[in-house]
Amino acid sequence: MSEINIEVDSELEDLIPGFLENRQTDIQDLKRLVSEKNLSEIKKIAHRVKGTAGGYGFDFVTEIAREIEDAALDSNFSLIDQKIIELESGLSSVRITFVSS
Repeated sequence: MSEINIEVDSELEDLIPGFLENRQTDIQDLKRLVSEKNLSEIKKIAHRVKGTAGGYGFDFVTEIAREIEDAALDSNFSLIDQKIIELESGLSSVRITFVSS
């Protein structure tokens, strides 16, 4: 995946490492939940991430989380797996620039 450039308000700089760490935890949890076929928990995580990511300027994460949530509603484990990989790849390709508001 090509580099994803994100501008984040410098007031959030201290929060971004925790945000990114939490997304890595979410990815591991989602992988486990897929193996357990636990659609209910997959939907919960995706919904929470969808609501959180945009506030930090990570619109691509919001979009992928929405797609995971929709795939869970359709019981589409194949698409969920694909989107988890996309999320993991995207997060590893992020380059953050902190800007003053």
